[in-house]
Amino acid sequence: MGTRNLTCVVVEGEMKVAQYGRLGGYLSGQGKTIVDFLARMSKSDLAAFAENVRKCTWIDPKEVERRIKSVGSEDGWMTLDQSAQWAAKWPELSRDTGGGILALIAESPRELQDEHEFAADSLFCQWAYVVDLDAKVLEIYEGFQKTAHSKGRFHKLDIKQGHPGDTQYYPVKLVKKLPFKKLAKEFTTFVAAAEAEKD
Repeated sequence: MGTRNLTCVVVEGEMKVAQYGRLGGYLSGQGKTIVDFLARMSKSDLAAFAENVRKCTWIDPKEVERRIKSVGSEDGWMTLDQSAQWAAKWPELSRDTGGGILALIAESPRELQDEHEFAADSLFCQWAYVVDLDAKVLEIYEGFQKTAHSKGRFHKLDIKQGHPGDTQYYPVKLVKKLPFKKLAKEFTTFVAAAEAEKD
C-alpha cells in the first residue's frame, strides 16, 4: 500500500540518513523491515554499520537533477521504465527502497537525499522510524497529528500549510522507543497493542 514514510539514522548526534519511502510505511511493513535488520545485527555488525553511516553524505540537489535527466525525464516525473532504471542505478535514491536503505548502507556508505523535512507534515508522512545508534534505540513516530505536541525530535520542524479544508497537520509524533537489546520482542508487543487499539 502507498503508506508514505521516513527512515532515519542518527549517529554522534547527527542525522546521517533521512530516506523518504512511498510504500508500506506501516508497522508490519517498513517497520518490520527495519526491526528485522537491527535484530539480526551482532555487536560487531552494528559497529561496522555505524561506521558506514558516518561516511554517508548528502547528495547535491543539482546532481539529483542531472541523474533524473540521464534516465530520460525532463520534468522530474518518471515513467515506470524510467523509475525502474533509476532504482537499478541508484537504489539509495529510490522512493521504493524505504527501510531497505539500512541494508544498502551496511554494504557500503552512500550518497543520500536529506528528506528529514518530510516529517513536518503528518498528513503525508504517516510513519517515521529513527535508528538512534547513540542511544541504541529505535524511535517510532506516527502521522495524522492534528494538534501541536512536543513528542520527539521532529516537533519543532516548520509545519506545512494549505490542506483541503484548511486542516492543520503537525509533525509526526514519537509514540515508542524500543531498545535494541529487546527489539524483536518489544516490537511484536507494541504492534499487537497498536492493532488492538484499532479494533
